[in-house]
Amino acid sequence: DAEMLQTIDRESLDFIIGNHVLEHCQNLMRTVNVWLNCLKPGGIIYAALPERSQTFDRNRHDTTWEHVLDEFSNGAGKNRAEHYREYFSIVDGTRGAELLDRIATGCRENVNIHFHAFNRAAQHEIMNGMAPILDFEILEAVDNGSEIIWVLRKF
Repeated sequence: DAEMLQTIDRESLDFIIGNHVLEHCQNLMRTVNVWLNCLKPGGIIYAALPERSQTFDRNRHDTTWEHVLDEFSNGAGKNRAEHYREYFSIVDGTRGAELLDRIATGCRENVNIHFHAFNRAAQHEIMNGMAPILDFEILEAVDNGSEIIWVLRKF
């Protein structure tokens, strides 16, 4: 489970690579916090996040910093059905009773989707918002056109 890393000891890793993982996490900020807790001081997170316009998420709304902070503070559970609704209706074009069925199935079976989608500006706002709260620094943010590759260092 990439969100909780329950089998990894605290402060036992030098680095974590999360290539196109964070958008799949229901509670993005909690996940980054868990990853940081698994790193030794000075440890590195290498995380690539897709640019929304370059994926099937192109028509979705950007996840905001406020949304990420709210899920970190209050849990992601209250937004879960809405994430499935947005994803299945916008990405897959599902409507009506079928949409309601897919939302229920998603919630019940923990269906893997992109819970969050970000353009470049949203990614920067979220990473810069998380850094002082979770105690990491951004070493690099490399935009290759389809994704931003984030290199973060735990203090």
